Amino acid sequence: MKMNNELFNADVWEKAWKEDPAAMGNRFKKAGTDLAHSFDHKAKAFNEEVFS
Repeated sequence: MKMNNELFNADVWEKAWKEDPAAMGNRFKKAGTDLAHSFDHKAKAFNEEVFS
């Protein structure tokens, strides 16, 4: 029964995302990629091309 309760617990998921080394975000961080800004250069080029 405990597993069912943990399945819907947001704290359990957040902890897993932050601590699991196999989680995709953690793998990108380890490789030196910032997911929040990894496509900024492409967005800038797109905006300049389309909106100029």
